[in-house]
Amino acid sequence: MALVTKQRILELIILVFLILAKAACDTKPGCTQNCGTLSIPYPFGTREGCYLDDSFFINCTRNSTAPNSPIIPFLGRGNITVLNISLDGELVISSPVIRHCYSSNGSGFSNNKTDNWILHLSNFSISTKNKLTAIGCDTFAYLFGYVPHKPKATAIVGCGSFCSSVDDIKTNDGSCSGIGCCQDLIPNGMSGNPYLHHGCKGEYI
Repeated sequence: MALVTKQRILELIILVFLILAKAACDTKPGCTQNCGTLSIPYPFGTREGCYLDDSFFINCTRNSTAPNSPIIPFLGRGNITVLNISLDGELVISSPVIRHCYSSNGSGFSNNKTDNWILHLSNFSISTKNKLTAIGCDTFAYLFGYVPHKPKATAIVGCGSFCSSVDDIKTNDGSCSGIGCCQDLIPNGMSGNPYLHHGCKGEYI
């Protein structure tokens, strides 16, 4: 596969556990307690006066104009879907996996990107419950990040996966086998942005 020049890709998450900077407590009096099936404890809230600041705003909206369409909780003003907020300081969010594919002549196709929202989540850091995962042949992915409130504290984690053919990529119940797939741990308290090199591959945290 053609060599792909170094490029920053946008963060795409399947399931992310983010540690809250503030301790959660019960919903403020007079504020909505739920968005669909999601419970909303303070510092989160669905309207002004109910959340700590804009980063904790939950945009509670329907995903279509149909009257019976499900209510979806989004984090902030973007399209980050919130799956769960727990009182022990974890926020679970969801986003599709990124895919970068290149033909033999180096032209890109089947690319799937989203906004680089993770750089703007200043009150959150990536939990160590996550792993940086890359899938594909001749693929190298790394996460360059920083520790919030410590501007000089940086960290890099990464991994490389190699195989002769995409047919060699094997998974076991969704786990990474090491053939055409690699994983690395996330340092405690890290926020950052992933990078990819080479081929047709996917990456997620």
